[in-house]
Amino acid sequence: MITLPALLLAGIPPVSAIATNKLQAAAATFSATVSFARKGLIDWKKGLPIAAASFAGGVVGALSVSLVSKDILLAVVPVLLIFVALYFVFSPKLDGSKEGKARMSFFYSG
Repeated sequence: MITLPALLLAGIPPVSAIATNKLQAAAATFSATVSFARKGLIDWKKGLPIAAASFAGGVVGALSVSLVSKDILLAVVPVLLIFVALYFVFSPKLDGSKEGKARMSFFYSG
């Protein structure tokens, strides 16, 4: 939530800023996956299909963003970031209950 706006404010082109932000997020996700795997906290049978779907969504997203004009990205990205920030501020906190998991299932799918 901080890196992407900072990169855009620094004058980095939107596609490069998004790519840089996603690379950082991928590294963080990989690190977290390794940590959880070492603790035996990953159900690989459930996790691998979700990871494959996320990877496919990432490829489609990367290809899509490269087709959108710079001006549109500069207008849309800040609005999307505001909506994401509002979602995290006002969404119910996940406490492990089924209700919380059901509300987040959309985001787990990529």
